[in-house]
Amino acid sequence: MPPSLLTLEGFTALLAELRRRGHRLLGPTVRDGVIAYADIDSADDLPRGWTDEQSGGY
Repeated sequence: MPPSLLTLEGFTALLAELRRRGHRLLGPTVRDGVIAYADIDSADDLPRGWTDEQSGGY
Protein backbone atom coordinates (compact mmCIF):
# COMPACT_ATOMS: atom_id res chain seq x y z
CA MET A 1 0.00 0.00 0.00
CA PRO A 2 1.49 3.38 -0.91
CA PRO A 3 1.99 5.93 1.87
CA SER A 4 -0.65 8.60 2.22
CA LEU A 5 -0.88 11.99 3.87
CA LEU A 6 -3.67 13.30 6.06
CA THR A 7 -4.21 17.05 5.86
CA LEU A 8 -4.78 19.11 9.01
CA GLU A 9 -8.43 19.48 8.00
CA GLY A 10 -8.71 15.72 7.55
CA PHE A 11 -7.02 15.05 10.90
CA THR A 12 -9.34 17.54 12.60
CA ALA A 13 -12.36 15.84 11.02
CA LEU A 14 -11.06 12.41 12.07
CA LEU A 15 -10.68 13.50 15.70
CA ALA A 16 -14.16 15.06 15.67
CA GLU A 17 -15.69 11.87 14.27
CA LEU A 18 -13.92 9.68 16.82
CA ARG A 19 -15.18 11.92 19.62
CA ARG A 20 -18.72 11.90 18.13
CA ARG A 21 -18.63 8.10 18.22
CA GLY A 22 -17.81 8.17 21.92
CA HIS A 23 -14.07 7.50 21.80
CA ARG A 24 -11.75 9.06 24.34
CA LEU A 25 -9.01 11.10 22.68
CA LEU A 26 -5.54 10.93 24.23
CA GLY A 27 -2.45 12.63 22.93
CA PRO A 28 0.78 14.32 23.89
CA THR A 29 0.24 17.65 25.65
CA VAL A 30 2.52 20.14 27.37
CA ARG A 31 1.92 20.37 31.12
CA ASP A 32 4.27 22.18 33.48
CA GLY A 33 6.95 22.33 30.79
CA VAL A 34 6.98 18.60 30.03
CA ILE A 35 5.33 16.49 27.35
CA ALA A 36 2.77 14.14 28.89
CA TYR A 37 -0.18 12.15 27.54
CA ALA A 38 -3.58 13.53 28.50
CA ASP A 39 -7.12 13.90 27.19
CA ILE A 40 -7.39 16.19 24.18
CA ASP A 41 -10.38 17.84 22.53
CA SER A 42 -8.85 18.66 19.16
CA ALA A 43 -5.62 18.97 17.19
CA ASP A 44 -5.19 22.40 18.79
CA ASP A 45 -4.37 20.65 22.08
CA LEU A 46 -1.33 18.91 20.56
CA PRO A 47 2.09 20.52 21.10
CA ARG A 48 3.65 22.14 18.06
CA GLY A 49 7.35 22.90 17.94
CA TRP A 50 8.17 20.81 21.00
CA THR A 51 10.69 17.96 21.00
CA ASP A 52 11.65 15.32 23.51
CA GLU A 53 15.27 14.28 23.98
CA GLN A 54 16.13 11.19 26.00
CA SER A 55 19.44 9.58 26.77
CA GLY A 56 20.16 5.85 26.75
CA GLY A 57 19.15 3.65 29.64
CA TYR A 58 21.29 1.41 31.79
